[in-house]
Amino acid sequence: MREAFIGIDVTDSGCGMSEEVQEHIFEPFYSTKPASRGTGLGLATVHGVIRQNGGTITVKSELGKGTRFEMVLPAVELHVDEAPDSNTIHEVPAKICVLVIEDDDTVRHTVSRFLTSSGFEVVTCRGLSDALEQLSNGHDIQLILSDVILEHESGPKTVAALRGHCPDAPVIFMSGHTHERVSKERVDLGGNAFIAKPFSRKELLGKVHEALDDTPGNGVD
Repeated sequence: MREAFIGIDVTDSGCGMSEEVQEHIFEPFYSTKPASRGTGLGLATVHGVIRQNGGTITVKSELGKGTRFEMVLPAVELHVDEAPDSNTIHEVPAKICVLVIEDDDTVRHTVSRFLTSSGFEVVTCRGLSDALEQLSNGHDIQLILSDVILEHESGPKTVAALRGHCPDAPVIFMSGHTHERVSKERVDLGGNAFIAKPFSRKELLGKVHEALDDTPGNGVD
């Protein structure tokens, strides 16, 4: 039996893109817009989600003639009465509070939504001063999830400065670069866990539960 696929094409009649831009269009943080107008994560996230689901995405564009994105995804049969996969659904004790440190508004809100929809309490901040203010409100942090590169300081230095407030909380660093590239750029993650952007909700929760399971006293099953 031949495998079925679904094709989705999106076309515009805008200014188009050069060949050089097309070569980098799916790279995290690559953008032709000013920093205040774009994060460079939109198409990278789309590319990651499609690839994770066994599909492909290609771009065809000409300057002055517009752009066409062609997406192909494998068709699946939906069984609505199928029981959830116990490996992907976790029950989370109400006491688990996660501190999310991310200066990009879109990424921060997305990560927060992933976690809160899974039962975690989430405290979000943009950087060190914001985090210290949040911690002064008495939050009991059991996990820190921080971007590697923040607007005014590095993620590892920010986490180090917070250690007096939550000395036992495990740490997960996230970045649009791979772990290997982060290491090459001499960013010391201190042996903490790492997850590369873009990531799915399932991937993030898996990494979070790994970190919590390795920490005595958290009680996550």
